[in-house]
Amino acid sequence: MLSLPRALMLSGVVLAVALAALAVRRTEMPAPVPPRAVPEKALRITSDTLAYCQNLGAQVNALMRREGGVASAEVMRLRATGQRLCAEGEVRGGVLRLRGAVLLLMHRSPDSP
Repeated sequence: MLSLPRALMLSGVVLAVALAALAVRRTEMPAPVPPRAVPEKALRITSDTLAYCQNLGAQVNALMRREGGVASAEVMRLRATGQRLCAEGEVRGGVLRLRGAVLLLMHRSPDSP
């Protein structure tokens, strides 16, 4: 059996080793990485609002002007339906159709009408 002073000494040694292990573990942890700056363009909010619907309609019109006013029948149908739905308060459906028109105009092949 251990005497009291010897038991206290051993428990002190065990405690010192445990604290040293914690200190080593803390120093081995990598420093926290600061968050990257997000470009302001990525922060654009695209919620289903009437204002966003109107913004998409203007974007479709600008893309059509860039192409000389020429657009496929599908783009024209999506634009007309999207604008009508937005005007009637069916914003979500209008946004979906106007986004479709924007995508078609942005990704059309050079030889398509």
